[in-house]
Amino acid sequence: MRKRAIVSWAIFGLLMIFIAAWAPARIYVMKGKRHSAAGRYQQAVADYQHAIRFSPNFARAYVELGDANLQLARYDEAENAFKQAMGLEDESCASCGLGVVYWKTGRYLDAEKAFKRATQLNPNDVCAYDWSGRMYYDLGRYEEAVGVFQQEIRLSPNVNGYLFLGNAYTYSGMPGEAVSAYEQAIQLNPEEVMAYTQLGVAYEYLKRYGEAIEAYQQALRLMPSEAKAHYGLARSYLAIGDKKAALAHSKMASGLDEKAAYFVPLGNFSSPATAELATYYKRKFGIGIVCLPAIPLDASTFDGHRHQLIAEDLIELIKRTYPKLAEDDDAVVIGLTDSDMYIREKTWQYAFSYWVDWRFAVVSNARMNPANLGRPASAELLNTRFRKMVMKNIGILYYQLPPNSNPKSVLYNSIDGIEELDGMGEEF
Repeated sequence: MRKRAIVSWAIFGLLMIFIAAWAPARIYVMKGKRHSAAGRYQQAVADYQHAIRFSPNFARAYVELGDANLQLARYDEAENAFKQAMGLEDESCASCGLGVVYWKTGRYLDAEKAFKRATQLNPNDVCAYDWSGRMYYDLGRYEEAVGVFQQEIRLSPNVNGYLFLGNAYTYSGMPGEAVSAYEQAIQLNPEEVMAYTQLGVAYEYLKRYGEAIEAYQQALRLMPSEAKAHYGLARSYLAIGDKKAALAHSKMASGLDEKAAYFVPLGNFSSPATAELATYYKRKFGIGIVCLPAIPLDASTFDGHRHQLIAEDLIELIKRTYPKLAEDDDAVVIGLTDSDMYIREKTWQYAFSYWVDWRFAVVSNARMNPANLGRPASAELLNTRFRKMVMKNIGILYYQLPPNSNPKSVLYNSIDGIEELDGMGEEF
């Protein structure tokens, strides 16, 4: 009997020691979550680190630590924390967080595997569907984005999920399905301005201009300063022949838009030609485009084997040269070059243009120049082709318009060569 009592007290003592270590760890995790919710991520990191010191095998503390480091863009620290969590407990949140790290650091195949692992561990993990959908959307893989956003809203209908789904439908050339998604977003939140604005865009692509105007007007009733809705009204009124109303909304949009557009010549591209382009778009759209000093090309942007510039590295060169613009979410920067270019992640022989992050683009006119194609030189033809491709990037990045399947539109999304480029018009 006495031995049983001793054993019971020993177990009780061990339990008290465990609780004494475990309870402070949970308290610090709760404190960290409160700091994270308030945007105080540095304090949250300190709290989670305290929790881990009290309980080194507390997997959730590592997950939360990884998430706080993600918010601080400390990707190495976040990756280490998520891997520590997975070593303790193979669960979906850690795998999803690791997927986000891989996405943000350009390791897309690893990200895809991590997100799929998260959904295998927990088929009801909304987080994994949401983040993987955002990655596919950001990479322009819109059909895959549609699939995962559909999964997300089946599990948890939410406004952002429907907005992303609608946008992915629009960019996939399915504006009818996009209308349904935006209407679902509005049903969940009748005051969601972006849903009405995007609904207007979808109606424009369906040529239902009256309904587009109604959607844009509703967006402006909720937020009179929504520049994108004014731009949409300008396009829609112009489509139905009301030039006076179109001009009025175009002027209002220009006065409200906080975005700034920049042209930057790369290498030997002519600075006067850059200024001439900026003047053209100022007259056409009222956009005040700033012409930046030219950036000399360095060896990192050139593929000696292919004798071509590398589009992705040109973008990185622009970001390194103008770091303040790289940090400015309202800055749209388009690099201009007359050297041949290809996109590393594509199997194409060359590229007319390349854009990323919804803010940066580079356009090459090397394959647009008739003289480079064995034909008589024509400055007029070269300039027309170049204007179209630059305008397409302005439409996508500045006005956030989706590419479309209309071969006459400057936003045509299937440009396989010079023939398609020549067939495009110069209007959205």
